[in-house]
Amino acid sequence: MNFRSLAITLLLVITQLFAHAHTIWIEASNKGQIGKEQQVKIFFGEYSDGKPTKTAKWFSDLKDYKLMMTAPDGKVTELNKNQDSAFYFANFTPDQEGVYTFWLDHEVKDVFKDMKITYTAGTYVSVKGKQQTIVGKGRYQVMLPNAQKGNALIVLKDGKPHAGATVNLEQVGNKDGIQVQTDKDGKLVLPKGLKGNYLLELSTPTKVDNGMHNGKEYKTHYLNYTYLLEL
Repeated sequence: MNFRSLAITLLLVITQLFAHAHTIWIEASNKGQIGKEQQVKIFFGEYSDGKPTKTAKWFSDLKDYKLMMTAPDGKVTELNKNQDSAFYFANFTPDQEGVYTFWLDHEVKDVFKDMKITYTAGTYVSVKGKQQTIVGKGRYQVMLPNAQKGNALIVLKDGKPHAGATVNLEQVGNKDGIQVQTDKDGKLVLPKGLKGNYLLELSTPTKVDNGMHNGKEYKTHYLNYTYLLEL
């Protein structure tokens, strides 16, 4: 095995290892109607388990996340949160045609196992909107060239197509997940025959020297991005 093959193998192993950790994700119907109330749900846990962590047991200050909505006209609003036993949720009623995007970008207060953690997540609701849409906020995002075709994705890093990125797709009941990569243009190349809901998860642990977070030392910054992919 040459050095390049070994490096790719190690990257896949690390990505898969971190993908099995707890994460936060957003769920919503990707299609909406003007005047019809819709709900956006926020979960925490291991997606493949199919049993999200009860909200009363959410880690650290995760409950203090801010769910933001960007309307088709560009207006950004923080949505009020409501608590259920298994998830938080927010209600909104579309009043414009186009695409609404929802996102959170939360730096966890406590250091966990020498890690500082930043959770980011995104989703969208399209009301007759076919335009290009960017979902999420932070270093990593996904771009939909056409919001009516949610399975055509381009992964972005720092606002640019992320070529050769390794992404994990998790499905309820499949703990191993599926590792896929983006092509030279950042487009996510999906295996044929995939159906159902998959949590797209991009995890990047970065080693840090002399890191301090809220008075505690950390050695790794764990950045995690999720997007629920409906196929």
